[in-house]
Amino acid sequence: MLRPAICQMGRPPGRNTATNATRPTAAVVARGCAPHVRKRWGVAAAVLVAVPAWGQGVPRLEEVEVTAQRRAENVQRAAVAVGVLAAEELLEAGVSKPQELGELLPSLQVAATAAPISVYYLRAAGNFTGNALTDSAVAFNVDGVFIGRPHGTAGFFYDLERIEVLKGPQGTLYGRNATAGAINVLPKGAELGVTAGEASLETGNHGALRADGVANVPLGERAALRIAGFHVRHDGYMDDGLDDQDDIAGRLSVLVEPADAVSLRLVADYFDQQGLGTGASPLDLGPSHRHGVSGAAGGAYYETQWNAIGGRNFEAMPRNQRLDNWYRGVAATLDWATAGGTLTILPARRESHLDTLGAGIGTQVVTLEEDRQSSVEARFASNPGRRLDYIAGAYWFDETNRVPLFVPNTQFTMAVQRYDTGVESAAGFGQLRWSITDRVRATAGARYTHEDKFLRGSFETSVRRCVSPAGCPGNERIPVTQVTPLPHEFDPSDGVITVGALIESDEKATFSKWTWRAALEADLDEDRFLYASYDTGFKSGGFFFSNDSQVFRPENLEAFAVGSKNRLQSGRLKLDFELFHWRYEDQQVSTITQDSQGVTNLATRNVGNATMGGMEMDAEWAATELTRLRLGLQYLDATYDDFRYVTPLASGPPLTGCPVTPGAAGFAVDCSGSRAPYAPEWTVNLGAEHAFRLVGGSELVAGLRLRYQSEMLTGLDFLPPEYQDGYATIGASLAWSSADGRYSVAAYGNNLTDEAVVANSFPPPFGSFVVGTLRPPRLLALRVTARFGS
Repeated sequence: MLRPAICQMGRPPGRNTATNATRPTAAVVARGCAPHVRKRWGVAAAVLVAVPAWGQGVPRLEEVEVTAQRRAENVQRAAVAVGVLAAEELLEAGVSKPQELGELLPSLQVAATAAPISVYYLRAAGNFTGNALTDSAVAFNVDGVFIGRPHGTAGFFYDLERIEVLKGPQGTLYGRNATAGAINVLPKGAELGVTAGEASLETGNHGALRADGVANVPLGERAALRIAGFHVRHDGYMDDGLDDQDDIAGRLSVLVEPADAVSLRLVADYFDQQGLGTGASPLDLGPSHRHGVSGAAGGAYYETQWNAIGGRNFEAMPRNQRLDNWYRGVAATLDWATAGGTLTILPARRESHLDTLGAGIGTQVVTLEEDRQSSVEARFASNPGRRLDYIAGAYWFDETNRVPLFVPNTQFTMAVQRYDTGVESAAGFGQLRWSITDRVRATAGARYTHEDKFLRGSFETSVRRCVSPAGCPGNERIPVTQVTPLPHEFDPSDGVITVGALIESDEKATFSKWTWRAALEADLDEDRFLYASYDTGFKSGGFFFSNDSQVFRPENLEAFAVGSKNRLQSGRLKLDFELFHWRYEDQQVSTITQDSQGVTNLATRNVGNATMGGMEMDAEWAATELTRLRLGLQYLDATYDDFRYVTPLASGPPLTGCPVTPGAAGFAVDCSGSRAPYAPEWTVNLGAEHAFRLVGGSELVAGLRLRYQSEMLTGLDFLPPEYQDGYATIGASLAWSSADGRYSVAAYGNNLTDEAVVANSFPPPFGSFVVGTLRPPRLLALRVTARFGS
């Protein structure tokens, strides 16, 4: 929400307890404001607007502080493209899980795949992440801690300060797996000397219920405790009950400042994830009907579709999906301010446990997984305002993934996978910024990353193959509950043989890479800022089970950008834009395929070289003291210059929308020249808000949001059903708050046009049809909030 704050705004001096550094003069905080206003307009809350006291002068946009480049700075003077989402904006968009971020920024696409994994793409750069052997190309960080597993990015969307989305490779300050960019989720921390709390209850259609609570308590003069939690649930959006949610999470934060120059923050969090999980729908049935793959209509459809291995039609999918997952973590942040700068040390430990049976890719997948990660980052940042300032540091990350059971079951094939995998990564980095003149600065940065990866385990397949030219109508599907390989049976009297294959792996690989940043920035005047930058990103290679090569290479991205950030009309209008040109090399693409021995698996190959280019604009206008307008726009041209791969002859012609040429080595697939997935040509986000001052000092704020997105490919096979047509969605909100800010009531609706939007699509193995996961339908909600304390 972009509500104006009707209170006096000031620039107090002093130390920022969040960064333990002198607060920049650009920072603005609210003095004498009601609690809801302080919450919304506090330091670095978001790219929002603030106005002077009622009737006192011209409205201006608020100065905003971000930490995207590992230090506090004015977002209008940051030589990097960064989008900022405020906590209120996330609430009113109904965000409680990662997939729902995809509608809020033009450059970001987020989709759910097999439960509970999310895939992230920024400006068409990203990866499909389907198991523990695949990594995201967008680094997801919570309070400065990198989250290694894509399924571990849920459970953080409550009691937030803001979310920062960095667009483009962040190879210098973020390093591993930030090929396309980074998402920084920043929860609120404990506040010294503040006794306050908040509770809210929200209800909506589809049986939705959400409860949030937070309390902040001082522990003497130099310590404070903050505890927050939320519970969210809703019924399934699909007719088979899938696409439901049943989450509960909590976070404990302690802040201790034993001396003026020292700050220590300790955080522990826990997240429990239940329910049925991600749903999918056969796209031939029409996404608007939301027929789930395990519903009556979905089952009837499956029974009309031919399975090439089974020699008969698919059977209906059973309704037995489930989620039973938990995640937990602890972290500490020590800031020590010295005369030369601030030393930050951030150790962290995270664990997760998965026990799922999902159908989000149109086939049954059993997952048992235990993940452990430890990390330590130490960095020293010189104090700002010097002619030569710098950041230097080191990073260590260790992750192990134990997978006692991972079993995709395509009805007539199954693969029992049991393995351990992991990585140990170490990096050193530094970034130097030199003020050539009072208005011109140059930045140079470098990072060296060294990673050791391993894979140890087995992959055992069982196939009930039809060998009869007339088909095998009596071929029995492999039970969904089967988690051990089937015995071999070579008697083809009924036209069916049961065969298998075993792949045992003990692989190790080392990957090392230098990544770079160079930038030039200039202050044309107090309100106009220009920058040009060159950045590189890197994601190391890895493994997959195969009778052929099991190692894939790293992927790399280099990005050129020229941008301008402007404040016009005496600070009432913000107009930022960036032109970018990216070169994506050796993109890691994960698809279901067969190796030369006919074994089916999710294989990752370096098959993509792409060029991404375009323009992004962010504009915001304080039209009056009470009216705010905002525009986010992206034009994107993303084309594969080279996208070629070969599938073995044993697997038969691949299901693809690209040209296929048979040859002695196999079927050559050439998708070169095609537009990349998750790359709409045009994306537009519009927002408008007006505040009404009511009798007695209360406020009523009305908001309207619109998103338009042109046609987009949602899968990796370039099949016609995988293209989502252009669409527009509308959201609206109406919020009342009392004069003292202690009580508020808000009603909001998202996707009011009830568009059925395909987020991700996938052809089930050995079928000739496509299923897709969908974005949420029309959602309506009412939220009541009460606040207490100082």
